[in-house]
Parts: sequence; C-alpha cells; structure tokens
Amino acid sequence: SYQHDVSFGSFTLYAAETYVGKRFGNETNTQILPSYNKVDAGMLLEMKGGEFIRISADNLNNSAGLTEGDVRASFTLANAGVSLGRPLQGRSFLFTAGYRF
Repeated sequence: SYQHDVSFGSFTLYAAETYVGKRFGNETNTQILPSYNKVDAGMLLEMKGGEFIRISADNLNNSAGLTEGDVRASFTLANAGVSLGRPLQGRSFLFTAGYRF
C-alpha cells in the first residue's frame, strides 16, 4: 500500500494479488480444483474531520476459479462426472462514504 498525507487528511492506495494453486477439493482427494489468481485494489481518502471515502475493486482481472470443492461429494451417489464447487465471484466494485465519530 501507499499512503500520502495531504492538507485535509490522508490518501491511501492499495493493491493485492492472490494466487491459489491446484489443490484437492474433497476429503477423499479425488476432486482436483484448478489454480487461479485474482487482483484486488482500492483507495481510501480519510479527512481530518472524520469523513472518509473508500473505493475498492475485487477480482479486477475477472478470474474464474473455484474457492472450495463439494464436501458432500463422498456422501452422494455417483454424479456422472459432475463436480460441484463454490465459484470465485466476478469483478465487483464498492463505493463507501462515511463519518467516524
């Protein structure tokens, strides 16, 4: 992150890249989840009077991936080769404004 003080408060920029490698997604180690990476970034402007503005972006590269596998797979009947999992959410943006008192 990078922080810079300005006359009316402080300004912060931040970014992160997350890499998740190939791994197993169930207890029996039969479901292989592919690797993925995602990039997040944002900025925060905090003013001396307590006001703040934050803009954040999640998954800027719009990466597709599974964050976890189907933990119930070993308890169900054969599912014709279909694997379930929780997907990584697509690109999103969030704008927040507030006041700290």
